[in-house]
Amino acid sequence: MENNCFHCKFFNQDKGSARCFNPKQKDEDLIQYVYWNFSCGLIEKGERLSDSQMKELGYKKTKQELKSIDGKDLSYYYYQKK
Repeated sequence: MENNCFHCKFFNQDKGSARCFNPKQKDEDLIQYVYWNFSCGLIEKGERLSDSQMKELGYKKTKQELKSIDGKDLSYYYYQKK
C-alpha cells in the first residue's frame, strides 16, 4: 500500500473537492483541497472514517442534489462542518 492520501483514513469528500479531515492538519491548502495521490507526514493508513467517526470530529454527511439535463441522478454526499 502506498503512502498517499487515497490510503489515508482522513481523506474524504468535501463539497466540490476532496480534502484532509485530519484534525492535526495545519496546512490550509490540504484542509481545503487535496489530490488522492498526495503524500504527507500525517498519513494514517486505513479505511475512510465512518459517518459516526466524522460526526465525532464535528462533521455531518450532506447530500448535494444534482441532476443531468437528461434527468440522470448525479447527486453525491460530502461532509460539512456542523
